[in-house]
Parts: sequence; C-alpha cells; structure tokens
Amino acid sequence: MKVKSMIVAGVITLSLARAATGTELACGAPQVFIGDQPNDPNPVVSVDVSYQPSLHAWQVFHHHYNGMVAARAQH
Repeated sequence: MKVKSMIVAGVITLSLARAATGTELACGAPQVFIGDQPNDPNPVVSVDVSYQPSLHAWQVFHHHYNGMVAARAQH
C-alpha cells in the first residue's frame, strides 16, 4: 500500500509540474481500496483529466463500459 501511495504522489507531482504548460493524464479504471466494490452494471473503465492554464480550466472525462462518457469541466 505504501508503494502505491508513493506512485500516486509522484504522478500528482509530475502532473502539477507540467500544469504550467497544460497537461493531460489518462488513467485506467478506478480502484476501490476501502469498502465494498460497487456492483455497477456500467462501470467506469477509464478517466481522462486535462488542465489548460491559459483558460484556468479543468476537464474530466469518465468513460463507461457501454461507451457513454460523463464530462465535467471547471473554469
């Protein structure tokens, strides 16, 4: 568990360091570490996160098993 925490911290640090020029991060399916795994018939299979510093904008795209994409943005 400690190694995973260190890897996550490293990824976040690298992402923030690149945020000055804009960055994109593509992740696999989320993992549930505490509690029960949800019994979701249409789970999220990947997540894309991007930041555009010139616009001060974050975008998050949750890609579901059936092809649906849930998009979130913050400007």
